[in-house]
Amino acid sequence: MRSFISRLLKDSAVYGIPGITGKAMGIILLPILTRYLSPDEYGMAEFLTVSGNIISCFIILAMNASQTIFFYDAETETDKKNVITTRIVFLLVWGSLITGTVLLAAPSVLRLASQQHIPFIIIAFAFAGIFVNTIREAILGLFRLVFWKWRYIVLANGQLVITYGLMLVFIVGNGMGLTGYFLAPLIGASFAVLAGLFWMRKWLRGRFSFSLNKKMLAFGIPLMPTDLALWWISFGERFFIMRDLSMAQLGAYSVGARLASVVTLAMWAFRLAWGPLALSMQKEPESRRFYSFVDGGLKAAASCFVILLTAVSPIAIDLLASPKYYEGYQVVGFVSYGAFFSSIYWVSGLAIVIHKKTAYLTTAIIISSLASIGLFLGLIPLFGMVGAAAAGCLSHVIGNLFVVYFGEKVEAIGFSIPRTIAMVIWTLAAIATELHIIKIPVALIDKVVYLSAINFVSWLALVLLGVRLAEIKRIIHHLKGMIHAR
Repeated sequence: MRSFISRLLKDSAVYGIPGITGKAMGIILLPILTRYLSPDEYGMAEFLTVSGNIISCFIILAMNASQTIFFYDAETETDKKNVITTRIVFLLVWGSLITGTVLLAAPSVLRLASQQHIPFIIIAFAFAGIFVNTIREAILGLFRLVFWKWRYIVLANGQLVITYGLMLVFIVGNGMGLTGYFLAPLIGASFAVLAGLFWMRKWLRGRFSFSLNKKMLAFGIPLMPTDLALWWISFGERFFIMRDLSMAQLGAYSVGARLASVVTLAMWAFRLAWGPLALSMQKEPESRRFYSFVDGGLKAAASCFVILLTAVSPIAIDLLASPKYYEGYQVVGFVSYGAFFSSIYWVSGLAIVIHKKTAYLTTAIIISSLASIGLFLGLIPLFGMVGAAAAGCLSHVIGNLFVVYFGEKVEAIGFSIPRTIAMVIWTLAAIATELHIIKIPVALIDKVVYLSAINFVSWLALVLLGVRLAEIKRIIHHLKGMIHAR
């Protein structure tokens, strides 16, 4: 099992480099963006980005998963080329039709949704960027399938350099505001698509197959409600904040969510490595024990990190953003914990994926999305931004628990629902306690002592909850053997 863990860590590190760089640059640029963009403008940028994400769902049609499954099911290189060619051609044609249709209707729809006028040039750059970036993600996904790790890093990082370099030029140098904010990533993603297609030219010499495309759609489309439900759980609170609070509050919330994205970043890197590894080793004798160990250990580690992130969030927001955005620190803990649970469906629902029982995944996510509506309506009026973040977090937890339940019905891997619930209750209680301590009028040194104590006790408890004692003993025994060998 150690070899599996070693490979997973290595692949996570390699695939995580571009994501780490991108998220780091996004956080580093916060002082600049929050200086040159008002909370209203930052809120509008978030609104357009979130609206664009649902367009991406309809472009992808959940075929990223089918792309991976059908590629590994293909027995010959020719069949693999046919899978890649079919996927890219369909994505280009279908995506162009969807984006063109959306651009025609977008001005009127967005005006009704936001009650604010948004210049069409900004809308066009934002949604065109979503389309091009969707193509880019598909190409990078193909790079992972053929294990082009270093080309993946070069292409992704090259895009980041262009995107953030141009963003500084457009916003700081030319004062283009939101126009520059959306034009820069459009140009960067276009570069990545052109370079990626050039590198993939060998694999694009396959034949477009209508029958294969139909099978891939048949696998992917049942997952569409899942993607839409995930979108709603992840971003639905933005619309409630905009409706019930203000665009400026949405801007502050978005800054807090940006800091919380460090969790999404780490899990994104893990998830990219996890899918191919987990599927490729499913017939290995120790695979189920490995899956269970990863599930518990991952949840324990993420819970510990989220509690620490909540404690330092006021300092981080104060350093990274202008004072107008300071209150965004209140949502960091809940948003980051919800982001974690939204990122591990391929872990918790692994049995569902292996046995191609995707209807279970769809059912679980739809249940959680329906629960989120009630949570948003109930918590946002009472607790404002914090209620929005907590509602989104709880929705993702509910979805994940149902995924575990259905997955264990398909095949008993050993994922524990009581263990997950115990870790969640502990973590949410710790986050709420930390937020209360941060607000109370006591000396700074007292706050540091209280927060440190919460973190120490929580880490100890969560590790014991997340990793079975037998596994801990096995690890200790292995370490003792290494020491004696020396």
